[in-house]
Amino acid sequence: MSSYKPEFLVQGKWCDNAQRFATREEAEQSAQARFLVWTQPEDWRVSASDEPVSYARVDGRDVYLGVESHHVGCPALKRELNADGTVGALVRTEAVCTCKEG
Repeated sequence: MSSYKPEFLVQGKWCDNAQRFATREEAEQSAQARFLVWTQPEDWRVSASDEPVSYARVDGRDVYLGVESHHVGCPALKRELNADGTVGALVRTEAVCTCKEG
């Protein structure tokens, strides 16, 4: 497992989109925020996924990470650690991205 995806129950079928988060907490926050404003879903859940992380929760918003231009471990992106040792927010660093040529 490399990510977590929000899923929504719509007309009796579980559906998802391309959003994949690094932590279950981020995926839950995203799903809950959308569930509160969307009118079609009947329920929501979070499932594990083998797909790469493509989004992060930043200041209460879903932020696209540009998966095609960054790989896991890219020095231009890092996860902060919370005081309690849990994984925190994804932040950009001063480092140069080494993911793309040129």
